[in-house]
Amino acid sequence: MTRPTSGDGYLADLKRAIRRELKADGCTQADLAWYLGITPKHVSQMLTGNVDGRFELVERMAAAVGLEPSIEAGGRAAH
Repeated sequence: MTRPTSGDGYLADLKRAIRRELKADGCTQADLAWYLGITPKHVSQMLTGNVDGRFELVERMAAAVGLEPSIEAGGRAAH
């Protein structure tokens, strides 16, 4: 994943990476929602940007699919 230049860029990249990992793992947003204890609609809305969610929840989603969000000098990136 390329390193974004802003906080919004980081979240957009992270959300794309989450969707990519779900697809690669053969999982659905409903599977992710169940794991996190939230509704599938909330997951969908957060990943499509239709609702602003807590940054921490997006990072929990990332961790749930095996991504490791981390802070790097000059920005944030997911590994």
